[in-house]
Amino acid sequence: MPGWATPLVRWPRTVRGRVVIASVLATGALLAVAGFLALEIQERSLKDRLEDDLAARASDVATLVAGGNVPVELSGGGEYTATQLVDASGDVAAATVGATVVPISDARLAPGEQSVSETSGVLEEGHDGLVVAVGVSDGRQDYTVIAAESFESIDNSLGVLLRTLLIGLPILLIAVGLITSFAVGRALAPVERARRQLSEMGSESLDRRVTVAGTQDEIAQLTETMNGLLDRLEEAYRREQRFVADASHELRNPIATLRSNIELDVAAGQGDSQTLAEVARLENLVDDLLHLARRFEGAAPPPRELVDLDDIVLEEATRAASGTVSIDRHAVSGAQVRGVRLDLVRLVRNLIENAAWHGEGRVALALSERNGSVVLLVDDDGPGIPEPEREAVFKRFARLDHDRSRARGGTGLGLAIAKDIVDGHGGSIAIETAPLGGARILVLLPRAADSTSSPNERRLAGTGDGRAGGLGD
Repeated sequence: MPGWATPLVRWPRTVRGRVVIASVLATGALLAVAGFLALEIQERSLKDRLEDDLAARASDVATLVAGGNVPVELSGGGEYTATQLVDASGDVAAATVGATVVPISDARLAPGEQSVSETSGVLEEGHDGLVVAVGVSDGRQDYTVIAAESFESIDNSLGVLLRTLLIGLPILLIAVGLITSFAVGRALAPVERARRQLSEMGSESLDRRVTVAGTQDEIAQLTETMNGLLDRLEEAYRREQRFVADASHELRNPIATLRSNIELDVAAGQGDSQTLAEVARLENLVDDLLHLARRFEGAAPPPRELVDLDDIVLEEATRAASGTVSIDRHAVSGAQVRGVRLDLVRLVRNLIENAAWHGEGRVALALSERNGSVVLLVDDDGPGIPEPEREAVFKRFARLDHDRSRARGGTGLGLAIAKDIVDGHGGSIAIETAPLGGARILVLLPRAADSTSSPNERRLAGTGDGRAGGLGD
């Protein structure tokens, strides 16, 4: 983009910032115009007042002259003001003390005439001023009374006003900005509260609603509209979960029957082992879907018990080991947790199967108790998981680009379910780089002696029949 197209000042991204800037600019423009008008009005008012004063002063002298009392010297005068009485020949017949002997004005008026003019060099070089001339006669000779005053005093008054405006305007603009910021902040507080509440909502908290503003204005209507939208989203989500649960439930029996028949055919030498593997994969997918559906139905969590996690790890390692997958379990030591056994079986099975799927054939398991926690490590020698994607893989149906093929990847539910189970047991799960070169899944669970009820436990749901999913009909 050319340099000329780049804005010199970046417009604020927040509503409050934009409103504050707009109000300050608008107020500044209005005050600048008002200040200019105030200076103009004040100048006109002072000049009108000066004209009246000079006219009155000239009229007083003219009254004396008209009465036949031609003065020799006029009273008053000063640094910025003077009065002269000039005869018809242009000579100064009388003047205030300090006034020049040269007529201030060239005006020669007939009796009764009056003129007002502005001229430069009045009384003092470089200063403009106002001159009022009045024609008068003493019965023998005509005279012109000239009253003049410099604009110096007016300029001083306007200077004071201008300095006041220049000092007061920034202070006033700062006050306007602060007041506007406070007022907009108060007005937008319900919106910010609603935004914060919405950001904290997830699929597990769709029953929550934003706080409706009590202002009975557009913001209150907005929050009510948000709540209406959340009502519809919750209902749609519940319908989806019910559909998935019902469909998964209905699919389990026919898939189990199909698997049994294929197993019999394979045992008799008539079936296809690849087809059996695909059916097993389909069965695991249905179990995963059923687990997730029931997880969010809000069912009461199953009872907890003391579980020897090392027994589960060794059993699942033996089950998953094959001619193509080598599982190292030498670092597995005794560890006991309190939890739902079938869910812990699913957790360990999902992690081992995930490592086996994505590795090149080597999986290493480690289990120990450390600092009040049970630490489970599952390493593989696969391509690993890039650091920017290590959070995304815990989302449902998440798959990395290099895992898109069915032959290489799973369903994208294994790690999502694992995280759900770990969270439900008050633990944590993370991904690191394994010493084998692939991914390391690090699971921390509270030791049995330290396990206590937590908000996550109350969200734990799911029942089982001892299968991979741990869920029954």
